Amino acid sequence: MMKIAILIGVSEYDSQQNLVASKNDVLLMNSLISIGNNYDSILMIDSETNTQAVKARLTSFLQNNFEKEVEQLLFYFSGHGYFDGEEFHYIMSDFDSKRVKSTSLENSELDVLIRSVSPKLTVKIVDACNSGIPYIKDPTAFDKYINTSKQSFDKCYFMYSSESVQYSYADSKLSFFTKAIGEAVFRSKTELVRYKDIIDYASDEFQGNEKQSPIFVSQANFTDIFVSALQDEKTFLKEILCQNDVRAKDDNKSQTLKQLVENDAKRFFDKDDAMRIYNSIPELIDSIFTFDGELKSLFEREIIIHNDYQIIPKIRSLSEWISNNNDDFFVRAIITNESYEERVRKPGVLGLDMFNDDAYKTVTKYKRVPTSFESTTEVPFHVVQIKAQPLYPNLNSMTVFFLPLISRTKMIIFSTIAPYKIVGWDKEKMITDDCKWIPKVVELADSKKLLEYINESYKQFYDSIYQPLLKNFDITSKKLKK
Repeated sequence: MMKIAILIGVSEYDSQQNLVASKNDVLLMNSLISIGNNYDSILMIDSETNTQAVKARLTSFLQNNFEKEVEQLLFYFSGHGYFDGEEFHYIMSDFDSKRVKSTSLENSELDVLIRSVSPKLTVKIVDACNSGIPYIKDPTAFDKYINTSKQSFDKCYFMYSSESVQYSYADSKLSFFTKAIGEAVFRSKTELVRYKDIIDYASDEFQGNEKQSPIFVSQANFTDIFVSALQDEKTFLKEILCQNDVRAKDDNKSQTLKQLVENDAKRFFDKDDAMRIYNSIPELIDSIFTFDGELKSLFEREIIIHNDYQIIPKIRSLSEWISNNNDDFFVRAIITNESYEERVRKPGVLGLDMFNDDAYKTVTKYKRVPTSFESTTEVPFHVVQIKAQPLYPNLNSMTVFFLPLISRTKMIIFSTIAPYKIVGWDKEKMITDDCKWIPKVVELADSKKLLEYINESYKQFYDSIYQPLLKNFDITSKKLKK
């Protein structure tokens, strides 16, 4: 009976923010499962992490284990993740938001590959930065998806670093979730460390942390072993896990309390400086969203400044996010009492009478839900909308919204793209069914990231218009002109 492991760490991306910690995460995980020779075969991928290369190595590794009896398969991933409401994607270094399937590893595809070796126990540990943030639609959809995924396996443990509307945090060395797994092994007083021990330790570490709440799904009896190692074999983990803490303590010892406070205060902006950055958003959009290339002759651009959040699509989904993840931004959710009907049994109805229709009545109940939101500070505008107006009758409009929220240290900008549909001779309607609010956090102290973000947003908006046109007019070999 074999125990095999697949470890993937993607730290460098062509179009996404690089994740320095991911390379260290996968090295730590490799060290953890290597102590005590717990695993018979380990595939570690931390370089050449483009999608085709990763899938080829993953397939080859599993093919080599087709004829073997696999007792346990551990899959670990550290990198960017993307949940689109129906499928979770492990994002590789060449990820392209317009070619999601071919530039990522779908969880459903991974499940099929894993089942090809018929492991008796399947374990997935996913430390995905921004694992669910890119898609805000149904806040419970990710949990439902993970629970549904477990049905593919007889025995499994799934551990995801964060919920679908949260970030997964890291410092310059390690992701906090992976670090907690390493600490669980290092601090264990026993030789055997179960998956349940890992779950318990990580749960305690993130208890009360509203910014990051790991998800754990178990379909096993809690006796399964993650690693078995003597205390002496675990001593080397101390240097890996504690180096940041030790360095921070040494630095702190050499500074006075005033110096520490002054250094941290550099992250905080006063109102005037913060508003200068906030006010730069329309100017940057105006200079970057120019519709160059072939779109220049097909569409004209219109920039609309809104001072009302009510005009945006899917306002309730954003309201719920704000209610759960405000994080000191100057905004608050507006909570409304909503009525709903529920069928309840009449008092005193017992026995077989409970099966009669007239034993029940419909009552009206109320629940408090976030339905909108408002700024808690004065801002010069609320939403910037860019609309591509077609110059020809056989083309439809397309629009993108930018909604910034600000705090004393950072700004979060939500964006979404929506097409229009012609519904009359001179009337069109925005189609919002598939709108996806995508958030981007920009530290005020690193405002140059704002320029990079708007540049990237323009490319995505351009492609959302241009690529369907190429497909519609069957121009498959034509290169983009930007």
